[in-house]
Amino acid sequence: MCASAYAQDDEIMKMYEQLMTPQEREMLDRYEEAQRKSEEAQAVRHTKKMIALVISIIVGLIPFMYLLVKSFKENTWKNNAGGTVWGLVIGLAGGVLLFAFNYGLLWMRMNHEGLLNAIITYGLVGALIVGVIYLLNKKG
Repeated sequence: MCASAYAQDDEIMKMYEQLMTPQEREMLDRYEEAQRKSEEAQAVRHTKKMIALVISIIVGLIPFMYLLVKSFKENTWKNNAGGTVWGLVIGLAGGVLLFAFNYGLLWMRMNHEGLLNAIITYGLVGALIVGVIYLLNKKG
């Protein structure tokens, strides 16, 4: 049923194109070109959003993974469980906050400068979280 409807639409469109004047054909070509460019631009924006999402997930997980690896490497997860667990909770919360912050920015239009600024900002915030976690573990 659907295939026959599409076939009929194609036949009608072919007949209409034969009856078009050169100006109408030129306008249709311009419209199709604009439509194609719009779809390409949308694909580029989607790709930038996905890149920003992956970067934010990675940056958000860095403090958590750093502390987790450090606690297993130094074997402090058994001896000083309270401080390590507290540090892990802070690291995980920092990662979740970074992810949520970036998720809110994701749907804004990002040009290359915006993407670069986001990467630098998340890197600095991630480094700050790692520093706070390190100081909390050093005291504990």
